[in-house]
Amino acid sequence: MAVIVLMMAAWLGGMYVVHLQLASEMQDVDVQIAEAKAENAALQKQYDNQDSPEFIEKTAREKLNMVYPSELVYINANSEEGKKLLNSIRRSAAKVSEGSIANSNSTKVE
Repeated sequence: MAVIVLMMAAWLGGMYVVHLQLASEMQDVDVQIAEAKAENAALQKQYDNQDSPEFIEKTAREKLNMVYPSELVYINANSEEGKKLLNSIRRSAAKVSEGSIANSNSTKVE
């Protein structure tokens, strides 16, 4: 009888350990769900505001490096981002000047 009681106690102890592990995993999953819901809400808000002038301006400034014509832009030429931006500006200026030369040559009448 004592052996059966000890076996039952060991079995119940094992089940309790499994229960604790599952409860811990459940808490982890609940945290992941809460994080996913927060991210989803932020993305939904961003999606809903994508047509607003503020969002369009922010995107144009941050992703396309656009500025208003009256604004002065200071570029740190020592930073990696500054170097990339300056190279991009130089390439754009070269394309524009090549296009101007090509257009001026094509409009000449002889």
